[in-house]
Amino acid sequence: MNEMAEAIRRQMDQAHESMMVDRNGWTDQQWVEDAKHLMDHVDGAVTSLLNGHAHALIRLALPRLIETPAERAALPRETVVRSAGGTIACRYDDASGFVFGMSSPIKWSDLGLPLTVLWDPEADR
Repeated sequence: MNEMAEAIRRQMDQAHESMMVDRNGWTDQQWVEDAKHLMDHVDGAVTSLLNGHAHALIRLALPRLIETPAERAALPRETVVRSAGGTIACRYDDASGFVFGMSSPIKWSDLGLPLTVLWDPEADR
């Protein structure tokens, strides 16, 4: 079987598998995850190009997780995060941040991982 026929067969198999999923009542997060899963398996030049654009939009929709101390240390000043324990904090300088509702700074490295980035100041520049 030539490459084009094989790609078409894979697309048809993926489309059939996709149609078998009941998506009634899905949350936005479930739709985003499903779209990423489907796009990771689709062949074809035009589809791949469209997938690249859609992947960029999906990355914007998915929460960014910080899972290592090095990633936490690399976050820029003014980044707002939610810690594993639910603390909402804003990075102030290299060593500290402020927790909303508290008057004194916290040690940035004390925030429990993983962190979910709620606002990235560099994304808005």
